[in-house]
Amino acid sequence: MKKWGLILFSLILVGLTVFITLKQKNITHIFYSTFGVTIPSNAKLLGIDVSHHQGNINWNEVENMKINGDAIQFVYLKVTQGTFHKDRKYKTNRTILDSKALKVGVYHFFSPNRDVVKQVKHFTNNFKRTTLKPVLDIETVGNLSKKEIVAAVLRFLNETEKRINVRPIIYTYSSFYKDYFKGTPLESELFWIANYGSACKICEQDNVIAWQFSEKGTINGISEKVDLNSAKSNFWDNAIWK
Repeated sequence: MKKWGLILFSLILVGLTVFITLKQKNITHIFYSTFGVTIPSNAKLLGIDVSHHQGNINWNEVENMKINGDAIQFVYLKVTQGTFHKDRKYKTNRTILDSKALKVGVYHFFSPNRDVVKQVKHFTNNFKRTTLKPVLDIETVGNLSKKEIVAAVLRFLNETEKRINVRPIIYTYSSFYKDYFKGTPLESELFWIANYGSACKICEQDNVIAWQFSEKGTINGISEKVDLNSAKSNFWDNAIWK
């Protein structure tokens, strides 16, 4: 019994060693036969957005994935949140993507109850210029009123433009847009809208240049589900940081 116990222990130890070694080498060889969801028929471009939630990513496999003529052409990386948080995978992903053909942008997750100017400084101090314009991701209101939310977002856009000479695109959900931005001075800004229905009425507006149509995409080289985005033919004209 002692002998078999020793053998079992040894096998477990070997298995753990192999697992840890693979994790350390960041090996992510995952291949899918589809993108996991139906691609909108009017999609001109496909893109993804990722953060540390997607874990270790094999960007070679992401870049080489092509199904029925569709391929990922742009990527947005989370950089910061609030006034202190930094995404722990940003630097690794950015370093690799800087050598790829994929067009890259970055985003900041907005914390409504945090100082706006401090958030702008935190964001702009933690990334270098990208191919695509930066994005402000706003999904919650905290304890702010509609008027205060609009003022805070306007200030974020203005302060960012003042610091790095580019005005961010706004990412939000279609319901958030309707409740807080429609009919306000923000209505004419460039938007990237999340709507997981089969159609996105708001996305027909000229200033909505991208539609996040699913949060359940499957992408080669990424072990977790991924947000999938469809961009219009005017996306490059509006989203490229010139």
